[in-house]
Amino acid sequence: MKYPLMRNNITREDLDVVIEHLKQDDPILTNGPNAPSN
Repeated sequence: MKYPLMRNNITREDLDVVIEHLKQDDPILTNGPNAPSN
């Protein structure tokens, strides 16, 4: 494929928030009615 599907489409600020979220002991990666809330 010549063209990438996604490239540089997230701001640094948003990326930093995601990184901090993933550093948690047990980050929640799903959301919605089919995701268990434990």
